[in-house]
Amino acid sequence: TASTTPAQATNVADAVAADYHEIDINFVRINVDPATITNNWLVVQAYVNELAADGLYVDICGSYNTTNNVLVDLTPWKVMWQQIDGVYKNNNSVYYEPLNEPYGYNLSGLTNVYSTFLNSYGIAKGHSFIILQSGGSGATVPAIGTVFIDCTLAFHDYWGSGITTESGWSNDVVNHAGVCANRCIVTEYGAPTVTNTMNYQV
Repeated sequence: TASTTPAQATNVADAVAADYHEIDINFVRINVDPATITNNWLVVQAYVNELAADGLYVDICGSYNTTNNVLVDLTPWKVMWQQIDGVYKNNNSVYYEPLNEPYGYNLSGLTNVYSTFLNSYGIAKGHSFIILQSGGSGATVPAIGTVFIDCTLAFHDYWGSGITTESGWSNDVVNHAGVCANRCIVTEYGAPTVTNTMNYQV
């Protein structure tokens, strides 16, 4: 919140890290937007730095104002990422995910946005530490991967309604990742409750 202090953020990070280590999770995804960076940047840094110090990888994901999942104004988005990169460009515990759920873009539009981010903003972070999320409900993972050959790729898997087995989920993920599976991660997943089976909501 607006009243959170860096010290409080550090304490929260320690609690999160302790919980995650208990169940062998080593990767934390946090969302930021231009207002977060403008108003709470020291708090965000305290949180990210402590998570990294506690041995976790951190995915800083841009959840910026969009209309129909398309960026309204690239300028604040650019400024936000330049500020983030100024601090974390050389930190190999920190990944960047430029844009959350860019489903309003077709392949050409999304390619242009990512190309601009990678090539025109002076972002110095190594491309393997940049996570490009696919649009079009994940269908473009291989297409995005063909264009951006050295970036990590990601998608969200909410298609699993009716899947009730671990192998079913595994097959669903493999099918969406396609030929890019070796550099692809799922950054969100879940499914509706299936009657008389386990609850797969996440």
